[in-house]
Amino acid sequence: MEWTSSYSSSISSSPFMLSGLRRELEEEAGAASVKVVREPGRVEELRPALEPEYDNLRMISCFYVCRAETDFTRIRPESYELADGSRPEWVEIAEAINHNRSVMRQKGPHIGFAIERETLVMELMQRQIREGLPF
Repeated sequence: MEWTSSYSSSISSSPFMLSGLRRELEEEAGAASVKVVREPGRVEELRPALEPEYDNLRMISCFYVCRAETDFTRIRPESYELADGSRPEWVEIAEAINHNRSVMRQKGPHIGFAIERETLVMELMQRQIREGLPF
């Protein structure tokens, strides 16, 4: 059975990207001994900037398949995550996709961009799992 979780964080683009990935997984999911299996891809987006002094925002999201030991008692959520009621939970990929699709339907056009991007990536991963492609 395949399990997935989606964690979204900002890691500045630098030679230390994988150490940033490990740090964020530790903070947000209590992960330890993180091993990157592969990078299935990147998504580049050009969005209107929220700041008036900029025309647009260029964002590159990198996605990694990792193996890790998890201990949710070690998470260190940020204040906005606590306020939102966010909590890490390992679920089957189909359940995560269905949950995100439901949230997008309920929230309508004002939902954030991240949930759309991450749902599309999970659907791609799900398709690869179903077709027996390397995951």
